[in-house]
Amino acid sequence: WLSFPYFFRVGAAAMLDMQVTFFFLLAIVLTLVLLRVPTYWLALAIGLVIGAGLLSKYTMILVCPVLVGAVALTDPTGAFRRLLLHGGIVILISAGMLGAWLIYAFSTDVLTAQTETVTRYAATTLRGSLFLLETLFTRLPSALGVYTLPLLVVGGATLLRDKGRSDRFVLFWIAAVFLPLFLTLPDPRYFMPAFPALALMMARGLESFAEATEQ
Repeated sequence: WLSFPYFFRVGAAAMLDMQVTFFFLLAIVLTLVLLRVPTYWLALAIGLVIGAGLLSKYTMILVCPVLVGAVALTDPTGAFRRLLLHGGIVILISAGMLGAWLIYAFSTDVLTAQTETVTRYAATTLRGSLFLLETLFTRLPSALGVYTLPLLVVGGATLLRDKGRSDRFVLFWIAAVFLPLFLTLPDPRYFMPAFPALALMMARGLESFAEATEQ
């Protein structure tokens, strides 16, 4: 992850992208712990973390499909039923925090301005399409580092070949962040919650080289 130049560029800037990335990762980690040791206090903590992330940036909403995917890949038949009440607590807390902000944002026209921004950069518009192409060919490669692209390719091929439970989760994590953002706000800053998944993918690619495993 530290090999991505954007980690240092954005980390040194007065923006909220590092915070939302932190909350995104923390929500995933706490959910994985919840799957092993389901407690209501942990569900409360996850709700607070997601709520704090949503107050940082709306793109935090993308953590929801990632968490659902984590539960589904763990135990698709029993996990959802077993964690139904825990999930209700998570939704209640996080939605309550977001709802309070949306009421304020709507009353001050902040929400209208943010909606216009998303509409302006959406891939369905000419400006959005050009911005998407610029992101794909310049901004995103620069954010990840062109030198990491071979490892990303090898890692992606490894995940697609092995298709283990963790491999499928990492691929789903990346897709759940990248695909919606490509159509709405294709700015490298918003892709950052998926950067750790890309780092994991690179690591899986390195594991395919026997001589590199020990190092």
